[in-house]
Amino acid sequence: MAGLWGVGGRRPDVVARTVIVAGVALVGVFALVLQFDWLPFCYSDGDTATWAWLVRRGVWLWRPLGGLPLDQSNYPPAYLVLVALLSPKERAIPSTGALLSFASYVLTALMVASVVRRAGRPEAARWAMLLVFASGVAACYGLTCLPDALGLMLVTAGATVTARRLRGWPLAAGALFAAGILVKHSLVAIPAGTIGWAVLAPGRTRRERLAGVAMGALAAALVAGVVTALDLWRPLVLWSMGRWELANLLEKLAGWVAPLGFGVAVAVRALVRREEDSAAVTLGPFRGALVACLV
Repeated sequence: MAGLWGVGGRRPDVVARTVIVAGVALVGVFALVLQFDWLPFCYSDGDTATWAWLVRRGVWLWRPLGGLPLDQSNYPPAYLVLVALLSPKERAIPSTGALLSFASYVLTALMVASVVRRAGRPEAARWAMLLVFASGVAACYGLTCLPDALGLMLVTAGATVTARRLRGWPLAAGALFAAGILVKHSLVAIPAGTIGWAVLAPGRTRRERLAGVAMGALAAALVAGVVTALDLWRPLVLWSMGRWELANLLEKLAGWVAPLGFGVAVAVRALVRREEDSAAVTLGPFRGALVACLV
C-alpha cells in the first residue's frame, strides 16, 4: 500500500511520520511552557504587546522618527489595532494577541489540509495539517503575541480560495492577500507567487489569466490605498529594509523554505499515481507561493 509519500516502501513513510510527530510533540511542550510563563517569549513578542498597549492609549506609532524607540513601529497597524480593541483590559494584551495568533495558526493548518484533501488524498491531508503544527517557526508565531500567524492565515486563505475556485475567488483572494500584507508585509511572497501562478502557469485559459490579473490588481490597489492614506511608506518600507546577510538567508531557508518544501513534496508525491489535471490545478497556487518564497 502506498505510504505517506504515495509511493511504495515503508522506510520513507516511517521517517516522515516520525519527524512530523516529534515536531508536534516539541511544539506541544513549547506551548505548555508558555502557559506557565506570562513574560514575553522574545523581544518582538514584548515589543508587539507594548505597541498594542500604546495604540490602546491613543499613540500613533507610524509618524516620523523621533522620541523613544518604542514610540515608532515598522509593523503595519492592523494587528496592533485589533489586539488593542479585542483585549478586555490592558494586562490581557499579551494573552489576547497570543489567542488571536493561535486561532490563526489552527485555521492555517486546516486550510492546508482542505486543499490537499481536495487534490485527492485524505491521508496526506491529515499529515499536511500536522506538518504545519510541527513547524517550529510557525508555532512560535502561532503561540505568541505577534502578527505573523494572522498574516499567514490570511494569505493562506487567499491561496486556498484560489486553489478551490470558490465563487468570486479573484476578488476574495485579492482582498485576503491585501489584508495579509497589511497585517505583516513581509508575507508578500505568498500572494506574489499565487498571483504569478494564476497569470503565467501553462495551460491557463485567457479568462483565467485575466482573473489572475484582476486578483493582483485588486490586492495592489487596496494595499497602495491604505499605505497612501495612512502615510505608511516610510515605516513599512524604508524602516524595514536591512542589509543582506548570508546567515540571515540560511536561517530563513532552514526555518521556512525547508519545512514548506517538505510539505509540498509530501502533497505532490502523494499524488504521483494520480496525476489528474484537477489535482495539479488544485495544488498550483501553493506551488507558485513556494517558488516565490524560494526567490
